[in-house]
Amino acid sequence: GKPRVYLLNLVTGNLRSFPQLPGMTFAPRFSPDGKKIILSITDNGNTDIYTLNLENNSKKRLANYKYLF
Repeated sequence: GKPRVYLLNLVTGNLRSFPQLPGMTFAPRFSPDGKKIILSITDNGNTDIYTLNLENNSKKRLANYKYLF
């Protein structure tokens, strides 16, 4: 019932789960270099865009709803 992000290595079959991302509103997409994923997260009715570093699970906000309008 809660969205989760998983990364499956098709060569090794290893499955990796990322920390729970409450408010995730669409399926993540890979960055061109494959080192990050981009996703949107809704918090308090506002949706912002984030990247999630695949190496260390750090999350960084790219766009802030209140500055878009």
